[in-house]
Amino acid sequence: MRRYSFAVLLAAALALLLVAAAASRSGSSSKSSSASKASVTTLTVWTYPNDTAATRALYGRFAKKFHVKLKLVILPTVATETAVQTKWNSGARPDILEYQPTSLFWSLNPTKNLVDLSKMPFVKRSGSLYKVSGSYNGHVYAAQVADPTVFGAFYNKAVLAKNGLTPPKNYADLMHICQVLKDKDPNVAAIYESGHDQWPLQILGGLTYVAQYEQGETGYEEKILNKKAKLSDSNGPFVKGLTAYKNLQTNGCFNSDVQTAAVQQGMNDVLSGKAAMAFLPSDFAPLLSQQIGGDAKLDKAIGWAIPSATSPVAPWAGGPKGTWFVPKTGNAQKQAIALKFISYVTGAGYQRYLDESHNYPIISTGKQAPGMTGLQKAIAASYKTGTLAFNTNLVGFNTQFATLMAKLLAGQGQPAQLGQQAQIIFEQAAHAAHLKGW
Repeated sequence: MRRYSFAVLLAAALALLLVAAAASRSGSSSKSSSASKASVTTLTVWTYPNDTAATRALYGRFAKKFHVKLKLVILPTVATETAVQTKWNSGARPDILEYQPTSLFWSLNPTKNLVDLSKMPFVKRSGSLYKVSGSYNGHVYAAQVADPTVFGAFYNKAVLAKNGLTPPKNYADLMHICQVLKDKDPNVAAIYESGHDQWPLQILGGLTYVAQYEQGETGYEEKILNKKAKLSDSNGPFVKGLTAYKNLQTNGCFNSDVQTAAVQQGMNDVLSGKAAMAFLPSDFAPLLSQQIGGDAKLDKAIGWAIPSATSPVAPWAGGPKGTWFVPKTGNAQKQAIALKFISYVTGAGYQRYLDESHNYPIISTGKQAPGMTGLQKAIAASYKTGTLAFNTNLVGFNTQFATLMAKLLAGQGQPAQLGQQAQIIFEQAAHAAHLKGW
C-alpha cells in the first residue's frame, strides 16, 4: 500500500526540485541505437507535490533507460490548479505535465495545446476509462497509471458488530445505523463530518448519493451537460441528495462538533471507535494504516462501504498523481521523447510500477501485486463496479460544491435554494468555457 504522511498531503508549497537521472551513452553503441537515443539532454516535467515513491522511481527508470534528464518542477501544494493555469497563461510549457484528468484540463485548450493520445495502445487497454476521464470532445489527452480515487465510507467493524449492525448499502441504512447508535451507543457518532475542512462534505452530500444515477448509457452528469436535466430540479438526484444529507444532520447523525471538526480527528475517531464511519477518499487508506500500525491491523479494524441513494454504487474520479499529458511545445525532438515516456509508463514500465505502488491495475496488461488486504480488495472492487463522480466535468460547480455544502451544513440555505445556486454557477462557467451547446 502506498505510504505518505498526512503532513505531506497538507503541506505548504514546495520549492523547485531538480532530479537528474542520466546515463552517458555507451561508446560501443551502434549508430542505429545512438539515433534512437534522444539528443535532448533535459525534459521539464511539472509534477504534483504528493507523488509517491513508486512514481519517482518510474521517472528515474525512464531517464536511465532513454538517457535523458528529467527536471521535475514540483507544483505548489496549495491552489495547484491555479498555479498551473497562471503559468500556462504566461506561455510557459513543460514537456510533460502531471495534471487533473477532469474538466480542469479543458481550460488548457487541449485541441490546440496538447498532443492527442487517442491512438496509443493504452487507451483500448483501459476499458471504458477514457470515455469519461482524460478526454475532451471525443479525443484522449491523458495517460493514467495510478488507480482512480474512489469515494465511500471507512467504518469501524467492531462498532457495527457490537450494535448488531451491518455495513450500509444505501441512505436508508445510514439513517438506521444512526438511530440504533443513538439508542444503544449514544457516545458514538454515527457519521464523522469535517465542517472545518469542508471538502469532505461533498462525498456524503452528493457524490455517493448520486452515484447510482450515473450508471447506464446516459448518466446524470451527461444529462446536465446536454441540458436534459438541471442541478436545480426539485425531484432530481442532486437536490434529493442534499435533502438526504440535511435529514441526517437534523436527526443528530453527525459528530457534535461538526462545524469545526477536521479530517485528521475524523480518522482518529473512526479508528478508536468514537465514530462509526467517515466518508473519505480511498487515498486515505494508507494514512489510516500508518496510524493504526500497518495494513494487517487496519484490515482487521476497518471496512469499506459504498452506500448510494438506494443501492451500493461507488463514485470515483481520476486524480492528478500518475496522470500525464504531453503539451505541444514546438520542439519536435522533446515531444517525441515525451511520447516515449507515455509509452513506457503505460507499457514496459507499468508492471514494476504496480509492484512497487500496490495499486490495482487499470490497464489490462497489468497484474495485481500479491499481498492485497481485504480492505484493498474491497476498494478495488468498488472501482470496477463504480461510476465516475457526477461533478467531475461540471465546470464551475465542481470547484464550488464544497462551499455550497458548507452553507447547507451551517443552515445558510435549503437544498432547493442551493440546487438553484449550483445550476447558476454551472451555467455561467459552461458559457465561459464555451462548452458544446452552451
